[in-house]
Amino acid sequence: MYKVILTVGLSLLAILAPVSVSAGVMENDSLMLGNCEGRGVSMSGSNVTGGALYFPESRMAVCEGNYLESVWIYINAPASYVNSLEIFVSGSLDEPYDYVQQGEPARFGWNEVVLDTPYQLDGSALYIGFEIDGASVSYAARRSEGDEFSLVDGVWQPYTDIYSHAFYGVVRGDNLPLHDVALECRVPFTYAVTGEGNVVEATITNNGLATVESLDFTFDLGGGSISQTVEGLSIPYLESQRVVLDGLVFHEAGEYDVTLTVSAVNGAADLDMTDNTSSSYHYVCLDSYTPRNVLLEIYSTELCSNCPAAHNGIDNIVDGNGRIIEVGHHSGYYTDGLTVDASVEYEWFYGGHTSAPSILIDRTNRLARYPELRTYEDNNGPVMGVGNSMAGALDDALATPAYAEIDVQVSNDLSADYRDLTIDVTGRSLLPLPDDESVLYVFLTEDSIFTETQAGSGGSYYHRHSLRSCLSDTWGDAVDLAGGFTETYQFSIPDEWDMARMHVVAFVAHSDSEDYNDNEVYNTSSVALRRFMPQSSIADGVAADTGIIYDGHSLMLPGDCIGVDVCSLSGVRLLSSSAGHHRLSVEGLDDGVYIYVAHYGDRIASGKFVRRR
Repeated sequence: MYKVILTVGLSLLAILAPVSVSAGVMENDSLMLGNCEGRGVSMSGSNVTGGALYFPESRMAVCEGNYLESVWIYINAPASYVNSLEIFVSGSLDEPYDYVQQGEPARFGWNEVVLDTPYQLDGSALYIGFEIDGASVSYAARRSEGDEFSLVDGVWQPYTDIYSHAFYGVVRGDNLPLHDVALECRVPFTYAVTGEGNVVEATITNNGLATVESLDFTFDLGGGSISQTVEGLSIPYLESQRVVLDGLVFHEAGEYDVTLTVSAVNGAADLDMTDNTSSSYHYVCLDSYTPRNVLLEIYSTELCSNCPAAHNGIDNIVDGNGRIIEVGHHSGYYTDGLTVDASVEYEWFYGGHTSAPSILIDRTNRLARYPELRTYEDNNGPVMGVGNSMAGALDDALATPAYAEIDVQVSNDLSADYRDLTIDVTGRSLLPLPDDESVLYVFLTEDSIFTETQAGSGGSYYHRHSLRSCLSDTWGDAVDLAGGFTETYQFSIPDEWDMARMHVVAFVAHSDSEDYNDNEVYNTSSVALRRFMPQSSIADGVAADTGIIYDGHSLMLPGDCIGVDVCSLSGVRLLSSSAGHHRLSVEGLDDGVYIYVAHYGDRIASGKFVRRR
């Protein structure tokens, strides 16, 4: 799996004149100084007349002893439109520049300007830039981070847009870097269990001219180190690859500050070690943890024609896992009759353009590991699209320990005549948390709301776990997790809501109103209201309402249902649900009438359904 995540340390870009030889031998005879890739995709306004790229001393060290031979610039206009083009190389943006040369563009598109006198590189910080008259400044897709500047109304100003100047330099010489990688490290979570391997993801970008075939890694634990070698790689110059490490094992409970370093490339020293070490990660290691429930929020509306198919895909991935608690927001793509104000407010988590169907897993940004789930290129929030890899994202969340304990109780009995809820929520922290910015959310959801107006459904559809009301403040009520808390909420359920299909969903999370990527959910709990309603048993005949929904493909179990058996009319058991799963596919059954028996701990209930393919 490849993933391009480039940092300021990755400013040496692109390849010219590739030569195919084995690793350990220089494979290219030039490298480029620049941050862009591809053709020009954008142009500046008329008041922007130049651009410059800055490379600090820490990055120019690998170029020492070589020379800048030429520069390339993208002209987004016929060459005849250009009145003048000035190229410069300098240690400062203050004039006079150290080296200045006039260029003569020959064509629309990329143009090379060969320096009359190659500029010798001594490892000092450097600017390369241009000033142009008669054509707009062009920008291209940004491949790496790096400081850039624009000449605006005659004054150099920092350029901070998502693109990069369509401009770069070409370096040649006898001392080009052979082994030079940059490390971008991601630690999924920093709680560990003694004796178990911990997953650490490292994105390696090859800035050297030899293909990377092996890497030596070192974990520094403060009081010791662990080494791990990864072989069988093939990372060409300027390419990036995600490497998953599992060699970090703690043998004693405690707290550890850990850094990761790439200590060797192809068995040789790295020329530039300044970008080979990660930041420090603080691990808390215990002998065991409490597993968490995962909050899966789904954005979908009746106007979204792609949503029914996406919901089926989500159901297949979730596969009835009782530890995954769903909440449906009728927002993200306009609104509909089930939209509540809170769901619209939560569009903030997109961090940009809204869309449906979309998902939010424990309000945590997982796009670094699953970039294919990004909904829009410039969206930076934790909301993701729906795809097969969301299964991995859910597995990551399920593997994360519960940071807090939370319990929900309804303290009064409910019936057709009594629909007033009193809800008590208690909780406390299970693990050390970074601060006291913790809040409690309490939702009321309704499952299996039938509609004939859902786009893309063919006129018959059940909405899953729709948010009916936010009983807490939209952005949560402050609670003391460290000391433990009890909060009480009251609510009267409208007559038109089906109380037997409703759940109270409560979760505790970090709160940061300034950063949509800093609102991680600590744990979630859900309780079905039908537990507090009068029940019937199989001895009374067919239950009036088992809470089970048949959608033509599967039996969907309410949250308090332990399991379900499907039998023929003669009483032969044909299917049984797996423990902890709240969905049972019946796709393998022939057409006909079937009986199901639902188990609820100290009671059972039964019903029937007709299978038609």
